[in-house]
Amino acid sequence: MKYAFTILALIFLSSCAHKELPNKFRGIASLKSPSELEGIWFLQGSHASRGPYNGELELKRTQDGTYSVTRVVNYISYYYEGLRVQEVWVGKALPSDSGLVITFGLNAEKSVNEFFKVDESDTLKAAFRDPQDEIYQEWISTKRNLEEKSLRWIASDFYVKNYDTLRVANKFLDKQSLGEAYTQRKQMLEQHP
Repeated sequence: MKYAFTILALIFLSSCAHKELPNKFRGIASLKSPSELEGIWFLQGSHASRGPYNGELELKRTQDGTYSVTRVVNYISYYYEGLRVQEVWVGKALPSDSGLVITFGLNAEKSVNEFFKVDESDTLKAAFRDPQDEIYQEWISTKRNLEEKSLRWIASDFYVKNYDTLRVANKFLDKQSLGEAYTQRKQMLEQHP
């Protein structure tokens, strides 16, 4: 049974008020400059049982004042059927007076809140749990400008260029989502040899 899954990420501004932040974080801390927030952020993290991952978080401002968000992470030492595993979540971010709320629509049975805040080393950190109650910990620290081609993808194009990687989109990783992605990958590669 499919359930809508929402992850809320909130950047707490109160933790930023007590110290001067480097220029790269002022846009996040104040949320007063959308151009400072918009971009592709380098993301690192770790999952309790799947281990470390690297990736990117793209924040792209839309006409209605919100941001489209794409989160792409590649697990470093976690494989499925000999394939590297990539997790992709697409959502929306809404700036508010107290932070930035990011919502991802995923299939899962319960909600998880993700709170980003700036630590002593000027890194934005978050921790949240998946439906199996295992912890994700991640952080973003640097960004680059948006590129012409978004982090969003076309599945057939992805597998032709990344034949050794399994991409699971808008779902938590579990046996079912990995199996579905494995079958989709096989079909795409058969259609585009």
